[in-house]
Amino acid sequence: MNVKQVSIIFLCVGNACRSQMAEAFARYFSAREFGNFFVPYSAGTFPASYIPEEVFTIMAEENITLQGQFPKLISALPIKEADVVVTMGCEVECPAFPHKQLVEWDIPDPINSSLSFYRRVRDVIKSQVYDLLKSLYPGKVIRS
Repeated sequence: MNVKQVSIIFLCVGNACRSQMAEAFARYFSAREFGNFFVPYSAGTFPASYIPEEVFTIMAEENITLQGQFPKLISALPIKEADVVVTMGCEVECPAFPHKQLVEWDIPDPINSSLSFYRRVRDVIKSQVYDLLKSLYPGKVIRS
């Protein structure tokens, strides 16, 4: 029996911090705990010019690399409709993308904050991404 992979897009305005972390965690968990069931993406409506060094630092603390990642425009995504769209808590109007399910998170933007604040935001994103994947996964999860 073939099982269709589930596409998830994490959206915010700049695609430099929160959505990048969420995509990275979703990719990490999908590969290690959900049999690559999920295909995660991230994008923004007004992408920043770079990902802040703090994001690379705090994700490396989780043994996750963002090497090769960069802020992307929503129209550059390789899909036309997502199974799930997650908005990260935009301070302005969140971007829109065709989807089957919308999830809205209210996560503060850590840009220009302390490294400890970046870590707190990272930990919230990590937990919420895992819970989302677990709720969408039709099989048995490896860890509980």
